[in-house]
Amino acid sequence: SVASRNPSFSRFSRFSFQQAILMDISLIFPQLLGTIFGITSIKFPTAVVEPASTTIFFFILLSSLYAIVSNFRGQLPNNV
Repeated sequence: SVASRNPSFSRFSRFSFQQAILMDISLIFPQLLGTIFGITSIKFPTAVVEPASTTIFFFILLSSLYAIVSNFRGQLPNNV
């Protein structure tokens, strides 16, 4: 992204831009796959969809919390 590579923005702002882009991508792909498989007659069992959705949600939540806590501590959150 242009904003995440612009050196006139602070490092924290550039990291936040990158994080927002990655979160958008991680939220768009499951929705896109659901739309594609919704058009076709292929149906995933609920026993697969619900745990997968929950896993994705908790991964995003924990990654965001890790990044926020690392930023408050003054550390670079690069261990995800």
